[in-house]
Amino acid sequence: MRGLSAILCSSLLVLSTAAAAGVSATTLDGAEAKTYTLYHRLSTTTGRGGNGNGNGNGDWTPRARVHVGSSVELESLVGREEWETIKDAAIKTTGRKERYEVLLVAPQHEGSFVDAEAANEGVQTFVPLCHLRQSTPSLSALYDQLTFHVRHGDIASFGYAVKDIQLDASGCPIPDETRAKQIDDAEKRDRAKRKAGLVRLRRMGKDVSHLERQEEERQRAVQMAWRSDVVVKRPETVAAPLLRTPPPTKDDGTIRQPEPEKSFVQKYWYYIVPMLLVMLLPADEKKEQQDGQQATQAQSLGQGARQIKS
Repeated sequence: MRGLSAILCSSLLVLSTAAAAGVSATTLDGAEAKTYTLYHRLSTTTGRGGNGNGNGNGDWTPRARVHVGSSVELESLVGREEWETIKDAAIKTTGRKERYEVLLVAPQHEGSFVDAEAANEGVQTFVPLCHLRQSTPSLSALYDQLTFHVRHGDIASFGYAVKDIQLDASGCPIPDETRAKQIDDAEKRDRAKRKAGLVRLRRMGKDVSHLERQEEERQRAVQMAWRSDVVVKRPETVAAPLLRTPPPTKDDGTIRQPEPEKSFVQKYWYYIVPMLLVMLLPADEKKEQQDGQQATQAQSLGQGARQIKS
């Protein structure tokens, strides 16, 4: 029972503290601690935007801090109000001209705004704004994924995608109400499992006040509007290729062709031919040959005996 309490406590602690703080973490060994800033904005390829550059680009605003150290953690800096604004824009968009852009800025350029130098040196990517509709507008949060490619403790590049969407011919998500139901059912199952664990511990007379507080934090975290998964990829060491010995060549440089392998008969003909000759001899000749061999043996034995007597 003590193990059940420890497991439930640790599960609630991890889920509540990480989610309530808006932090997604992925382990990364042997890296120096650094903090990047993730900015985002809405843009369009036509019209005139808030910055007056003719491309319809809005201003970059901070979305999250990316802490790179022993782990990669994503600390959210935006709330539900900003998500609702972006969600409304995604629902209203009618094509692929509107985009949702994300910019990762190095630690030395961290700040509340992005200047031209930081934007040029940062790593930028985008998705069509309609992707943020997701499979159904009834989803209360944005389920997306950030993939960071880390090399020598630095983020070399990153990718961004909205999770669990299928695109139609225009490149926008196909409506699917089952996604919202799946998420809701999964959260209900997790909540029921944690509640049953708390009830069991109460019946055992355990103090579960700290677990109840963690469950409350967990429920508040579930209401977060930005639910991002973090994926970290690092370069892998490729095995050295196996080098083959070059084939032998002739004096003129052409490849020396190997001699064709000999057949069984070519290898052992000197054993096979005598056996065939013996098998092909007539029976009388075989008998005469045997008699001659016996006579020769007898003669040899007689000569040996006379030599012994003398």
